[in-house]
Amino acid sequence: MDSALIPEGVKRCSPKVFFLWTLPWLGLLAWGLVAAFLCLYKGLNQTNMSNYFAFALWIVFDLAVIALGAGAFFTGFLTYIIGKKELKDIINSAVVIGFICYSGAVAMLGIDIGQPLRGWFIFWHVNVHSMLAEVS
Repeated sequence: MDSALIPEGVKRCSPKVFFLWTLPWLGLLAWGLVAAFLCLYKGLNQTNMSNYFAFALWIVFDLAVIALGAGAFFTGFLTYIIGKKELKDIINSAVVIGFICYSGAVAMLGIDIGQPLRGWFIFWHVNVHSMLAEVS
């Protein structure tokens, strides 16, 4: 049924090997969910930010994820708009990676707000005296 999606000559791994390969990724995902819960439950002091270390790794990870997602969608631009046929083989993976990266960035910003349910306030109650009003 999925033979059209798998290139010729590529063999599938057994479910046991696949599960063992995904186990570290599932552990990393669980660790991230626990960290997100701690940030939402106990506050942003869990991120170890202070006046001395203002951004810690929080903004670094956010920018890295956004940059990776931008590169993935730029690959789509090169493939479909510019017409680079050489990128045809990786475009499906690039779009999925871009979607995952941007979704992760939105999730990180939602945790960074501290109260994600109030995230829409930035659009309705804009602080016009803030330099960050242009960014939001």
